[in-house]
Amino acid sequence: MKKRYVFVIQCLVVLTFLLLWELTSRYEIIRPLFISSPSRILDYIASGFWDRFLIRHLLVTLNQAFLGLLLGVFLGVVFGVVFALYKTIDNVFQPFVSMFNAVPRLAFVPIIMLWFGIGLLSKVVIVVSMVFFVIFFNVYHGMKEINPILLKNSKTLGASKMQILWHIYFPSIFGWIFSGLRLAVAFAIIASVLAEYMGAFAGLGFLIMNAQSMFDTTAVFGGIIVLMIVALILDNSIRVLERKVIRWK
Repeated sequence: MKKRYVFVIQCLVVLTFLLLWELTSRYEIIRPLFISSPSRILDYIASGFWDRFLIRHLLVTLNQAFLGLLLGVFLGVVFGVVFALYKTIDNVFQPFVSMFNAVPRLAFVPIIMLWFGIGLLSKVVIVVSMVFFVIFFNVYHGMKEINPILLKNSKTLGASKMQILWHIYFPSIFGWIFSGLRLAVAFAIIASVLAEYMGAFAGLGFLIMNAQSMFDTTAVFGGIIVLMIVALILDNSIRVLERKVIRWK
């Protein structure tokens, strides 16, 4: 099916859902207190961006998410490469990595907040804890999937370790990195919002939590929809970048 037809169908699905939601709320089939309505949510988002208070909260959340994402990706790539190249390090530390990865991140959040406070640093650490393992395991498995015959032939031809790393390993794991990156972006936003729930003075998570405490479902859905739109934009941006990189590869 052509992309434009898929897009048209997607738009029809969304419009149908919004219409049913609006009618359900307007005719009080379900009380508006519980579900609000698309028209009210749209008005809330529009006024929030016009008054810039939504922009301020969104920038706080994205700032935390991107800082944690960058650091988490960097550490994930570095440790993934090191573990894949050095068997001794892999054999010694791989069980510990798997053990920490199995622990729910939510369990670490109160401890991280206790150690680093409720400022920017704690939020970044929480995001890193979510992003790191996604990138680490993708890079690690991507390195292990490289054809050993290709590595053996390159060594036979006199390629140095750095040349093998730069010309064989890195180009081969780009697809794995981007595959993990799409998931890591979503995790980064989730972690940033989660951290704001636990303690913050600004951010969309803080905004949603306050609205929830006041039973303001319009603001709750407004914050959630803004996050969904941002996540969609970022995911599509990564897809475009991935296609360009894979084409270069």
